[in-house]
Amino acid sequence: MKVIFLNTLFLFSFAIGYSQKCVVANAKENVAYVSVPNPLEVAVNGYLCKNFDVSTDNGKIEVGSESCSYTYYPGKIGNADIIISDKKSKKVLGRVRFRIKDIPLPLAKVAGKSGGDIRRNVLKAQMGITSVFEGFDFDARFPIERFTVRIYRDKKIIFEEKTEGAKFNTPTKIAFDKVQEYDRIVFTDIDCKMPEGRTRILSQIEFRILE
Repeated sequence: MKVIFLNTLFLFSFAIGYSQKCVVANAKENVAYVSVPNPLEVAVNGYLCKNFDVSTDNGKIEVGSESCSYTYYPGKIGNADIIISDKKSKKVLGRVRFRIKDIPLPLAKVAGKSGGDIRRNVLKAQMGITSVFEGFDFDARFPIERFTVRIYRDKKIIFEEKTEGAKFNTPTKIAFDKVQEYDRIVFTDIDCKMPEGRTRILSQIEFRILE
């Protein structure tokens, strides 16, 4: 994955007994996220990249395809030290502390909307639910695994269907063909799968039907 650093913050790590200046740069200041690959660039004063190792006490770090580039996969939420050491002597040259956060939840959307009014013909043209990140730069995909849809008319449920996957099944499409103006359609229990296998529930979607 190619990453362009537009607003890179350089974090300088100094400690008693360390004679080298170590620089670790990432695009999210000193924050890394679980579930997604976090790109890092590392430099040590007086060292070629091939002469030092980069490790961590929380997760794993893989060497990137470009010189001095790495990909960090945090193991858990909390804190982590990025540790730079001499490849031959194993002497620690520097440490940089990172905060490890969970990635924000994406928004569940239908027809590009997460709620509000929707015209009947627009709803009928939709294939299913999508998950969309807003304001989060990492390339992460969260497939929808299941959801429940209910149609309300005069505050009464006239249709309910639990669906596996993200697409609207045949009973749901038939029900959408029969909706009337001011019916409410509510999508709940929207489960999405995280890259590492966890399942998280997204916020519900509620529409009011307009002709």
